[in-house]
Amino acid sequence: MKALSVIGVSVAAAVVLTFVASYPSYCDGGDGWSSMESGTGKRIFSIWGTSPHVFASGWDGALLHYDGLAWSAMSSGSDDWFWGIWGNSPSDVFAVGSGAKRGGRGVVLYYDGDDWSEMLVTDTDLYDVWSASSCDVFAVGEKGTVMHFDGSSWTHMNSNSRKALWGVWGTSSTDVFAAGGDGAIVHYNGSSWSSMESGSADWIWDLWGTSPSDVYAAGEHGTILHYNGSSWSHMDIGTDAWMKGLWGTSPSDVYAVGEEGTILHYDGYDWKPMDSGTGTKLYEILGVSPTDIFVVGAVGTVLRYSNPQPSSSPTIAPTAEPTPNPAPAPDGMPAWLWPTIGACGGILILSMAAALYRQWRR
Repeated sequence: MKALSVIGVSVAAAVVLTFVASYPSYCDGGDGWSSMESGTGKRIFSIWGTSPHVFASGWDGALLHYDGLAWSAMSSGSDDWFWGIWGNSPSDVFAVGSGAKRGGRGVVLYYDGDDWSEMLVTDTDLYDVWSASSCDVFAVGEKGTVMHFDGSSWTHMNSNSRKALWGVWGTSSTDVFAAGGDGAIVHYNGSSWSSMESGSADWIWDLWGTSPSDVYAAGEHGTILHYNGSSWSHMDIGTDAWMKGLWGTSPSDVYAVGEEGTILHYDGYDWKPMDSGTGTKLYEILGVSPTDIFVVGAVGTVLRYSNPQPSSSPTIAPTAEPTPNPAPAPDGMPAWLWPTIGACGGILILSMAAALYRQWRR
């Protein structure tokens, strides 16, 4: 009888352990930033991609590719500093940069899906690139330089600025913004570039937006500006860290990254800090989906934010009481019922185990 009781206790314990192991954890599973192995210790300045393919560029000829499983180095055949990268597909990617010591050499590399090749060399450093299509590519750089590619050749454009332009972004080929030194912002309407009043003297490093009337600019001394379609205004972000990169999915879901490991999230009302887990400089951010986000930075830093939960990336107004969406339960069971059954079942199994143990002790 004691032998049977021991067996019963063992079976009950095994059932409990199996239950605990199989019970779905709704608090874990990608909720937060984690570090990825990039395979390099070089600064990574820029990132672009479409899932599962992600490309990054950086210091000393660094070009990297993520295939959905791991990062690997790509051969650039160059020691130039690649400040910006952008593409239209995994076989149509542009990287722009400057000579290793900067000053007097700008370069554009092109990736066709197989190899990188030198596409353009100019006498002015290039810092960023953005495209509306394969036949409408804009590259910006030192001394107000704007270069345009129409699918067959690159030509200079008059930006109406002599300031260094570090960021370029647009909604279409007739709505392009570029920004840079001393708060300079210029806009292209499809026919010409014109200066905009930014209201800031701080250098601007990056631009991103959701529409022609919802554009953000990030810069030094904690600067984030917002354009509403008619004017630029300062936003209060609660830090004076230099902000380097921007990305988002909507006016109520915007991220900014910068120095000292700073990552901020904007929910449409306020900018809130996120714990990046690092203190290193962060240069750029990209999401291949709303729930799969990458950040790159100094010393080969790559961070990933996979499957973020609503609690970590709020998109609900602070004045509204958020209603949690129940996570799906196994076999189509209502989410509220699974934890209840689990708790009751666990108690029942433990009670049975205790009763069998008391019988064995007799």
